[in-house]
Amino acid sequence: MKINGMRVDLYALAMAVILPVSGAQADFKTAMDAYKAGSPAAARAVLQNPSTPQEKALLAHLLLRGFGGDPDIPQGEALLLDAAMAGYAPAQSTLANMLATGGVIAKNEAAAINWAKRAAEQKRPEAMSLLAKLLQAGEDTEAAMRWRKAAAAYGDAAALIALAKEDQAAGEKAPERLRSAYVRYSLAAAFAAQSYRRTKSEADAIISHEAQAHRASLDLSLSEEQLTLGVEEANAELKAIVGRLKALRAK
Repeated sequence: MKINGMRVDLYALAMAVILPVSGAQADFKTAMDAYKAGSPAAARAVLQNPSTPQEKALLAHLLLRGFGGDPDIPQGEALLLDAAMAGYAPAQSTLANMLATGGVIAKNEAAAINWAKRAAEQKRPEAMSLLAKLLQAGEDTEAAMRWRKAAAAYGDAAALIALAKEDQAAGEKAPERLRSAYVRYSLAAAFAAQSYRRTKSEADAIISHEAQAHRASLDLSLSEEQLTLGVEEANAELKAIVGRLKALRAK
């Protein structure tokens, strides 16, 4: 199953909607192409005077990570904040993740929730998943579940595997939920694997392998009929998710 996956940092930038190139947008596309081609220094050179939120967010990523030159944390943080304040959802999502984890910039969970919510409201799946995680930690389980399901509906692997684990645990008393777990593990494995090919994120590799292992265990628990239905449901949901993502990018 070939699909588009997702993860943190550059993912939020790489999955940005790139509109037809003209004017200032040409710099963003040229820089992104250079970065994807393994030339972050060339990307930096293109972005010497960033003007759009997209350009600022990409340059912030390069500066914060020290790609293509020396790191510049203060300037990178300022550029990322400018892009987020301008309403650019990928920047809001990246900023939320960095604030939630700390390390590169100072950890601030309250600010992380704020930015994750802003990006989630613009239907950024990785932001929805992060928001669910942060709300769960704050014991707002009802809101966390809402956002986790919303993230899963857009193919977020972390959200899918979390929901699949809940289904599997509930399967002891409600066997019908084991098939739902099988479907979600299948989707989580596929989305995480595709995301890993894009980002080389260790987190994606872990989710993909874990989801595959759990799905394999369900092969022994489900009847042949249930497995057949599970495969059909996974394929149908895959098409639905891809449709949602295409519609989102078309906006």
